Amino acid sequence: RFGNPMTVRLKGTVEPYLRGAPEPGEASP
Repeated sequence: RFGNPMTVRLKGTVEPYLRGAPEPGEASP
């Protein structure tokens, strides 16, 4: 997941994801 271009491109998506937030594809920012 960390290698996905979507996670790398979206800033502030990796931090909440590590906290236990839903995947960036499921929940919109």
